[in-house]
Amino acid sequence: MSWIDSVSKRQAQGRLRELYQRVAGPGGNVDNVLQVHSLRPHTLEGEILEVNQVASYFAYVNRTVLGLGVTTEGDVLGLSPGDSDDPENWEHS
Repeated sequence: MSWIDSVSKRQAQGRLRELYQRVAGPGGNVDNVLQVHSLRPHTLEGEILEVNQVASYFAYVNRTVLGLGVTTEGDVLGLSPGDSDDPENWEHS
């Protein structure tokens, strides 16, 4: 329970009700951390946007790190790019 005044899911109307439906968990509950935005629903919209941006960024990073969507054609994998053709030479220029 929050000490900040908030509108419960049952009391929500209009745009706030729509936002609550969007952020409700599997059991239909809306987390208190999100309900504290209820007196200013536009801040809840900003919170949702920010979370979506972070999630999108992590999805992008995961694709990049896991190598999805990239090609290794022409690359030599597993070797450090040294400054000569000698596989024992790990020096860099």
